[in-house]
Amino acid sequence: MGNFGDYMCLKNDNTLRLGFQNIGGLPSQGGKIKDDNIRLGLQKWDFDIFGMAETNVDWRVLKESEKLPARTREWWDQQHVSWTHNRTMGPQQVRQYGGYALFSVNKAAHRAIGKGFDKSNLGRWCWTRYKGKENQTLRVIVAYRPNPPQGPYTVYAQQNAYFHTISRNICPQKAFIADLEEELTSFLAAGDHIILMIDGNTNMKRGDLYESFTQLSLREAIIDKHGSNGPATHKRNSNSILIDGIWITPGLPIERGGYCVYDDVIHSDHHCVWVDMSFITAFGYNMPPLSKRIPRRLCCKDPQLVANYIHLFHQYAKPLGLFHKVQALANHNHLMSKTEAMREYEELDLQTYYS
Repeated sequence: MGNFGDYMCLKNDNTLRLGFQNIGGLPSQGGKIKDDNIRLGLQKWDFDIFGMAETNVDWRVLKESEKLPARTREWWDQQHVSWTHNRTMGPQQVRQYGGYALFSVNKAAHRAIGKGFDKSNLGRWCWTRYKGKENQTLRVIVAYRPNPPQGPYTVYAQQNAYFHTISRNICPQKAFIADLEEELTSFLAAGDHIILMIDGNTNMKRGDLYESFTQLSLREAIIDKHGSNGPATHKRNSNSILIDGIWITPGLPIERGGYCVYDDVIHSDHHCVWVDMSFITAFGYNMPPLSKRIPRRLCCKDPQLVANYIHLFHQYAKPLGLFHKVQALANHNHLMSKTEAMREYEELDLQTYYS
């Protein structure tokens, strides 16, 4: 299925671009093809804020170097990450269905003043709060409402098991609406503008989720701008039911928005949904360009400086055996995977730096 709404193109100056997609899981290790696919998609379309549903990883099981902030640290000059997953049970294995992440990039990262997640620790949503001019605040939330029960390890089953342990006799889908509505009410009472990016697994045009959000004066931004005749946002849905949406408070008009072609941003069975709004709308003012600190560099045009640098480097590197290590790595490089080779070269680079 093709594009719906506006075509996403080169972003205008002083525009905040937000996107959301159910990505169908992250790999448990960095350096995999899907990580590259996500990075390239987000950079290609120049997103400032991007939410992901169903990361499907229990981050407690992984080393710090494999966790989301470390894995994505080099993707942008500046970033802020909010993420969550179900922590009501002890870690069992890396693969855990559910989980969400919210990236704020460069200018948006500089406006972030807080982050949080579902108070129950079920990992049903996470959020980032931003501060603009004259204490204007914006809260962006990423959420996922579970599907009906389909197996013992599904998101629905996890939440149902937890509710049984606390003697709360309620359907996880109904609990999601009741608890999220309570949180949204408190956010609105704090004076926040709200952007809620959600895979609701239900119709965005009618039903209990729709009624809950509209009672809070939220509106679905893309339907509001382009009408309700859009295509299904999930590949396996043949009934043109929109289950993904971006809900916003009345004071946040969007300039553009829509659904991307499948796989145009991230390879997934869900459309990426997106909106553009002005920085003035989101933060109350147009943010100036970020100034990058220019690092001091070796002046390669001066032969004397170059010679001195090489002499000093040999003094420090030779006792550490760095030259032999580089040669050994080059000789065995063809026997290693790409990820293993990258790690070895990074380790050598760190030793070279500290030398």
